[in-house]
Amino acid sequence: MNGNVRRFFDWHLSVGNIITILGMIIGGMSMWFGLGEWVTVLETNLSSQPAYIVQMSGRLQRVKERAGDVGVRLKGIEVTQQQQNETLKRILRAVEAEWKQH
Repeated sequence: MNGNVRRFFDWHLSVGNIITILGMIIGGMSMWFGLGEWVTVLETNLSSQPAYIVQMSGRLQRVKERAGDVGVRLKGIEVTQQQQNETLKRILRAVEAEWKQH
């Protein structure tokens, strides 16, 4: 009965089995260390985020100030343009009046 019994697991190791086991161990260890390096990089990036947020906040504030300056300048240009339009209308009326007299 011992010779014909089918075993569920063969405890005899071949060179192919050993190579497969070593390959899996090496692959698992390389994944583990690679994951550790990746986590370290993510932690470093995460720790630098508050400084980056402060820097972006400062830039945003400067952009808002410049936008406010542009708004004031545009108002000034608008007022100047309206004054020039009024001046041109007066000149046109004076020219039309001069032509009517001749």
